[in-house]
Amino acid sequence: MRFYVVTIFPEVLEALDFSILKLARERGGNLTVLEAATDTRITVERAEEILRELAARGHAEMRIS
Repeated sequence: MRFYVVTIFPEVLEALDFSILKLARERGGNLTVLEAATDTRITVERAEEILRELAARGHAEMRIS
């Protein structure tokens, strides 16, 4: 599963959300759940939850690959 960053609105994001989106931006807009978990030192489950929440709010787009 790969997430693609659509847009970033820092004023509405929590610090961890912002860190994950910043990480995606640094990787050209693409980020896997495992990459998010590894680089932010959180569980894979939590990283997926955050990415799904970001997608639901329109900050990211989820694509399964």
